[in-house]
Amino acid sequence: GCRCLRTDILFLQVRQGQLIVNGVAQNEHYTAPHGGSYMMEAMRLPEDHVFVMGDNRNNSCDSRAWGPLPISNIVGRHIMSFTRSSLQ
Repeated sequence: GCRCLRTDILFLQVRQGQLIVNGVAQNEHYTAPHGGSYMMEAMRLPEDHVFVMGDNRNNSCDSRAWGPLPISNIVGRHIMSFTRSSLQ
């Protein structure tokens, strides 16, 4: 799976595997266990861009590698969301 982080983000970073958005640590119950093995320096998300992160963070090629994604490059639309708990 992959997450497209909101467009209202100003700053984001990763400290010891913990995603920090606008200074607030995020509860990411949906990610694969990663043991805090990755970091990302704080960055300002450019306007009209999103930041995409894979759920399996240690094995994902995502915006941490190739940078913020311009919204104009997104083709398609969201039609459904679900979580593991919604399937039980």
